[in-house]
Amino acid sequence: MTFWCPCVTYGRLTELSGTGLLGSGKDSCLINGCAWYWIAELFACVGSGVLGMITRGRIEEKYNLRRTSPGKAFCLHCCCPCVGLVQEYKAVEELQPRYEAAMSQPQPAVAYVAPTMEVAHQGAPAQLRQAELAQPPSHL
Repeated sequence: MTFWCPCVTYGRLTELSGTGLLGSGKDSCLINGCAWYWIAELFACVGSGVLGMITRGRIEEKYNLRRTSPGKAFCLHCCCPCVGLVQEYKAVEELQPRYEAAMSQPQPAVAYVAPTMEVAHQGAPAQLRQAELAQPPSHL
């Protein structure tokens, strides 16, 4: 399907990942798919390369993936847009359920650790330093 109509794959990708250029939500598939089609048609491979580069960067940032250089992403989407779209779609399809599960869990509370000055505590026993760290500051 991506070979014949890559704008549909791009629209689905942006809807699933929420990384579309023109919004996210239930209408983003149509809007972003049409935007990809017109930009790719008007600016040929450069348009699909730029859109692919931006979208890939957003996906890598959202899912905390290793960053691809923008030049590699641009070349991939410029020369082989179908390959880039399929790679991104499959990655998002696999990662999205785990991302949603992680975001729905309550975040653990962060414990307060008091800043210390090592110079002042060079001669102090370890138990004293640990006791100081366990006490929250009085202004909190």
